[in-house]
Amino acid sequence: MKKSLLAAGAAAVIAIPLLAWSQDSGEPPPGPGQHGPMMMGHMMRHMGMMRGSPAEHCQERLARRAGHFAYVGARLNLTDGQRPLWDKLQSVAQSEEQKEQQLCAGLKPLETQTLLDRLDWRQQMLSARLEALQAAKAPLQALYQALTTEQRAILDHPFHRP
Repeated sequence: MKKSLLAAGAAAVIAIPLLAWSQDSGEPPPGPGQHGPMMMGHMMRHMGMMRGSPAEHCQERLARRAGHFAYVGARLNLTDGQRPLWDKLQSVAQSEEQKEQQLCAGLKPLETQTLLDRLDWRQQMLSARLEALQAAKAPLQALYQALTTEQRAILDHPFHRP
């Protein structure tokens, strides 16, 4: 189950910077018994030790996802023939990311959010993510078919260390 969730997360990160490894950190979770810097940040946020508005945290997650997308693009070492397919995928990703940026900007300060506000925002964000995945599917399939076996391995497991 965990492998399938990580694989789905990795595909989404590549398809469009929408579904990061986790909602809060945007990084792969540490292994059992490991507490890396991202895990500590995650724990501190939930304990109320880190300051910043929900909108700032939301924008930070989107920035990390965009960074992951750029990282994978650099690792793929695309050919001139593959580049237009990547650019199409990136265009879709940027368009859909703008929708999420607007949702992030509309977040109220935590002190004024009600449970219903958080529920509504979560529903809007999940709807935006679903739309983005649907929009990215065809461009991702076209790119994937044009990749070499080695490039597909990178795309399939972008954060796997050789």
